[in-house]
Amino acid sequence: MIQSLEPELLCFGHFGPRTYNEALLDAYKRSLVEWVEAVRQQRQQLADDEQVIKHFVEHTELTEIWGDEKGREETKLNVRGALAFLDRTEQ
Repeated sequence: MIQSLEPELLCFGHFGPRTYNEALLDAYKRSLVEWVEAVRQQRQQLADDEQVIKHFVEHTELTEIWGDEKGREETKLNVRGALAFLDRTEQ
């Protein structure tokens, strides 16, 4: 939908405005699709959603960016969001 609007700027949360180009949005979309797929795969392999969250927290790189506490909490938030998305789309 965003691509069809052909905006001049994209405003990613925490990262500020960026000049729009289709390749940038394609790369962002690809990263979101890959992230949700990784969460889906872990959900299939692990006992429950709390184990999925724990897995990603233990393997996050966000602690290098945000520090330990915020990096872990951001990861939990992101995993929960992907799990909720999967719940809605897999019904």
